[in-house]
Amino acid sequence: MKRIFLLSAATIISAALSAQTVARMDDLKPEQKSMAVSLKLTGELSTDNNSDYRQLRDLCFQTRSIDLSDAKSQDVPKNAFHSRHQLEHVILPKALKTIGSQAFFACDKLQDITIPASVTSVGAAAFSGCKSMTVLTIEGSPVIGEYAFARMTGLKTVKVDSKVPPKAAVSSFYGIAPGTVRLVVPKGSEGAYRKAAGWSRFYAEPKMASEVSDPLTCLTPYPSEISMSKGAKAVNVHTAWNIMTPKMDGKSHVLASEVEQARDILTNRIGNVVNSRQRGVRLVLALDPSLDDDEAYTLQVKGDEVSINGKTQRGVFWGLMTLDQILRGSGTKDCVDAIPQLTIKDTPRTHVRELMVDPARTFIPFDELKAFIPEMARYKLNALHLHLVDDQACLVTLGSGRHTGSLQRLLHPGADARACGLCGKVPYRDCARD
Repeated sequence: MKRIFLLSAATIISAALSAQTVARMDDLKPEQKSMAVSLKLTGELSTDNNSDYRQLRDLCFQTRSIDLSDAKSQDVPKNAFHSRHQLEHVILPKALKTIGSQAFFACDKLQDITIPASVTSVGAAAFSGCKSMTVLTIEGSPVIGEYAFARMTGLKTVKVDSKVPPKAAVSSFYGIAPGTVRLVVPKGSEGAYRKAAGWSRFYAEPKMASEVSDPLTCLTPYPSEISMSKGAKAVNVHTAWNIMTPKMDGKSHVLASEVEQARDILTNRIGNVVNSRQRGVRLVLALDPSLDDDEAYTLQVKGDEVSINGKTQRGVFWGLMTLDQILRGSGTKDCVDAIPQLTIKDTPRTHVRELMVDPARTFIPFDELKAFIPEMARYKLNALHLHLVDDQACLVTLGSGRHTGSLQRLLHPGADARACGLCGKVPYRDCARD
């Protein structure tokens, strides 16, 4: 019996490790999809609903190598392989025409990729965050979207076969420092690449146009009220900043966390002297009990002062998130050059602003789940709804009681998520604390 069991186990492991060749994903059994390490698809691949690409992403979570060279597919849809952290090698279809936005976003073990000559466009952030990729080959001349190959920190060589530089955005290769990546282009075309938008980054730091932030287009969610000071001079932000809190009857210490958050925002965005003795911009944080909601805040930019008032610490925090978005502007660089003088009055339309995440169908490692929280805060979301299982009979212990359902209260004040049989007590306590 033991020998039979070992032989069966060996057969299963061998099948999982060996490359499986099928026409489409529907030709594989569920257990084959979940155990597949290497796959080759040769048929006509679907892109809608429960498509071949969606099954590759959501059901083949152990797959490290995918060969689509003989597959009949003209489009790799957006988010096709988003955050597939085990994926190491991909061969794209020979007749491929478009690669959608974020198609391979954060595939941080992907080692190399060849863009076939047939491809006409590579979408925004298509390969952004592929930090293990060392070699990128572009055989044709596709239009390359914003941040398509950004933050590829391990990149060593980029080979382009086209004598004419493919059209690229200034941010297409964001994060590449001049001289750190070898750009191989046809002989005699180096001069054209040196001058071309996006490609010039390989030779020298790009000269970015001066940008004054436009809050009417860069704020999400849009505030309740916003008014711009017509004719007022924009405030230069690349200078010294001084973070200040009024005495507030000796209670200014209640904003200590918000002061620290403000310092982090300014350091990350501007990288300049904060709280120096130099004259610059004053950032004043204060509480205003006259506001009508605990999460309400006002933000005013006037002269060389930016003031944020909130009824509570939460209101001040949301005001800082708004300031961070204004400093980011269009997103083409880390920080704008100036911000307009304005007044913002904001109050929440609803007090539960929820993000629903579904780790039941697609497993999300806990560290990645925690990374959602600061991004939720950036957009003023305050509740994390976790779809942990599909079984309605699953019981989750919150504190001393037993309750069915989700952990919707996880980020709410007072929520006690100390125990969950599926993911463990400590992780959820950490998540709630963060």
